Amino acid sequence: MISPARWSLLVLATFLSVLCLFNAAPARAQVACPHTVGSPPMDEDMLRKLYCATNGDRWTNSSGWGTDPDLDNWHGIETDVNDRVTRIILNDNNLVGSIPPELGNLTMLTGLNLDDNKLYGSIPSALGNLTALRGLYLARNQLSGSIPSTLGNLTVLRILYAPHNQLSGSIPSELGNLTGLETLILSQNKLTGSIPSELGSLAALRVLHLSQNQLTGSIPSQLGNLTMLTALDLDDNKLTGSIPTQLGDLGNLEELTLARNQLTGSIPSELGSLAALVLLDLSNNMLTGEIPSELGSPTNLWLLSLQQNMLTGEIPSELGSLTSLAQLELWGNKLTGSIPSTLGNLTALVTLTLSRNQLTGSIPSELNALTNLNYLYLNDNKLTGTIPNLSGMTNLWWLYLHRNMLEGEIRRDHLPNLYRLYLHQNMLTGEIPSELGTMTNLWYLFLWGNKLTGGIPSELGNLPELRGLYLHQNMLTGEIPSELGNLMNLQELGFWGNEGLTWTGISVALGKKVDQAVLLTLRNVNGAGNRTWQLSAGADPDFSSWRGVTTDETTGRVSELLLIIGQKMKGEIVNALEALGGLVSLNIYGNRALTGTLPLRLKDLPVTTLDIRCTGVGVPEDADFQKWLAGISFRRGCTPPPPPTASRPPTASPPPTASPSPSLPPPAPLPPGQVTGVTVVAGEGTLSVSWDQVSGANGYRVQWKSGDEEFDESREHIITDGETTSYEIPGLDPGTEYVVRVIATKTGARDGAPSGEEMEMPFGSGGCAVASDGWNGSVSGGFLLGLLLAVSILFPGKGDKRKQSVR
Repeated sequence: MISPARWSLLVLATFLSVLCLFNAAPARAQVACPHTVGSPPMDEDMLRKLYCATNGDRWTNSSGWGTDPDLDNWHGIETDVNDRVTRIILNDNNLVGSIPPELGNLTMLTGLNLDDNKLYGSIPSALGNLTALRGLYLARNQLSGSIPSTLGNLTVLRILYAPHNQLSGSIPSELGNLTGLETLILSQNKLTGSIPSELGSLAALRVLHLSQNQLTGSIPSQLGNLTMLTALDLDDNKLTGSIPTQLGDLGNLEELTLARNQLTGSIPSELGSLAALVLLDLSNNMLTGEIPSELGSPTNLWLLSLQQNMLTGEIPSELGSLTSLAQLELWGNKLTGSIPSTLGNLTALVTLTLSRNQLTGSIPSELNALTNLNYLYLNDNKLTGTIPNLSGMTNLWWLYLHRNMLEGEIRRDHLPNLYRLYLHQNMLTGEIPSELGTMTNLWYLFLWGNKLTGGIPSELGNLPELRGLYLHQNMLTGEIPSELGNLMNLQELGFWGNEGLTWTGISVALGKKVDQAVLLTLRNVNGAGNRTWQLSAGADPDFSSWRGVTTDETTGRVSELLLIIGQKMKGEIVNALEALGGLVSLNIYGNRALTGTLPLRLKDLPVTTLDIRCTGVGVPEDADFQKWLAGISFRRGCTPPPPPTASRPPTASPPPTASPSPSLPPPAPLPPGQVTGVTVVAGEGTLSVSWDQVSGANGYRVQWKSGDEEFDESREHIITDGETTSYEIPGLDPGTEYVVRVIATKTGARDGAPSGEEMEMPFGSGGCAVASDGWNGSVSGGFLLGLLLAVSILFPGKGDKRKQSVR
């Protein structure tokens, strides 16, 4: 029979078991993250280290990890017949954290692909122990620090791929030991120093990309030894010196990109011997001399970009032999002479940019054969003659011929159906062809700054896509056609400088667009300029912020217009004012040089205040106009300035010297910005915090708290430099949820705003969670312990009897 005491213990044990059971939440199975590694280390232990170091319980795919005894069934893992790990393929899998150095113990590893994750910290030097490794992929992460020189030990490595990170320091010369390397891509990092000449020993190298770093020094001539090389990309660095002639020995080279550096000297003619060349980009340097005629030899060339250098001489006619060429970019140099007619042979050409040079002569009619051309830029030269027949360019979208010396009339039958037609600032004459209204694709029509006469064709109102229409600084006459009110996509207008234009016919449907055109007209009356509106024609059409202009909050139209003294505006006020349909107040006080007569239709506007004092502007004698003036607040005439104040007679003794005013302290520097990109990764009793660097900050404060605590200095770590963007918080209680934030600091300034708060829970020595059905191990243990206690109470065994006998 069970004693009352035993019954009490039984009830207690049962209660504990049930309590543990019902408080247990379904959890993930635990993968142990060992403190130490046994000897010899097990590959499974190394994978566990990787899992726990990179927030494995939040991976996109962690199937098999910790639940399947066969490592080969773990997602991204391949093994050999001896169950040694040979490949880790976890790219684009939401790995967050640092690469554990223990991966260096996976000595049979041949491939490691961690591309497209959120890894931070440095590349472990221990990876230099992976002597069987053939492919190392670390692209598009947040890795920082230097490239370990130990990677030079990976003598069978074929691919080293680590672009789009934040790696810094110099490129290790030890990489020259990787004699089997075929691909080396380190672009889009923060690498500094020079390009090691030892890279010239990589005889098997096919691809070398070091672009978008901060590399300095000259291009090593030893790179000319890489005869297997097919792609060399060094653009967007700070390289100096000349282009080595030895690069002409790279007979297999297909892509050579040296753009956006500080290279000087001439273009080596030896580059013309690169028969396999498809892409040659030497743009945005400081190259001088002539374009070598030998560049017309690589018949496979698809892109030739020499723009924005200081090249001189003529464009070689030999470039007309590049029949595969799709892009020819020579703009922004000092090229002279005429445009070679042989360029008409480049029937595959899509883009031709010869602008911003000093080219002369006429535009070759042979260019009409370029039926695949989309973009033609010949602007900002000294081209003469008429616009040739270009109607054969049936795929032409943009035609830029502005700022030349072209003459003659504009002929619609010489033009294809364009999207942009820029003919401004030439010497074109005649009328605007009404047939331009058939260019139904046209977005921008710039004809200003010519000698065009006649009226504005009403057919221009048929251009449904038109965004910009600039006809100013011509000799146009007549009314602005009301049909322009149909241009509902119109954003930019310019009519000023056409003294013969009138506005009475224009439709109010244009609304704000008309107001902008009027303001641009007034701003540039007779070309004198209105200095109040410091905005050039064709700039931001939102005139609500222009000085002297007030707009109606509801309609957005001009309601008040102030032309104050000192604007140096002279000439006649054109009748454009009558187009300002929402004008309530007009003040042109203080411009005596401004002449002309106010437009009669001004009285049809809702104007209540009119001030034309101290101007030469006249008032119509019309009786209705005079009656209207009597009913509004109207001022004219000019109040003379006050007489000058009499000078004070000199005194016998000079006045005492005024004491210098105390110097004010310099203003406090602005606080740094708010920290963003905060990431918190759980560890064993720790939390690893990383964040994005804040410009201008020279330190950070990492703060953490738990429960209902407030952030205070007792749980804070101070970092005294602006380069460090990570910290591991030690000594935390496993299973406790912590809130973490980061604050940027700056010497002499207030702290920046705190970052967003991130929550995470460190785990204990038992391991870290992986995806698997089951119950939490500690809770299950409590349940089993209570169950065993209950059984032992009901059915005491021999052990119990011995204890009783001892008593």
